[in-house]
Amino acid sequence: MASTGAKWRANLRLRGLPIQAEDILIAATAIVKDLIVVSNNTDLARVKGLNLENWSDL
Repeated sequence: MASTGAKWRANLRLRGLPIQAEDILIAATAIVKDLIVVSNNTDLARVKGLNLENWSDL
């Protein structure tokens, strides 16, 4: 997951959308394990394919 996350992070950075290493590891773990991330962290929305629910919208 770390290598996948690193690739995604590099891709986002090249597109001018930086993201914290911790956030990309959370996103990669969730995608690989087919999990939903419940967070108010808008940076996670940059990760394509991530199933993200904003708890403040619930």
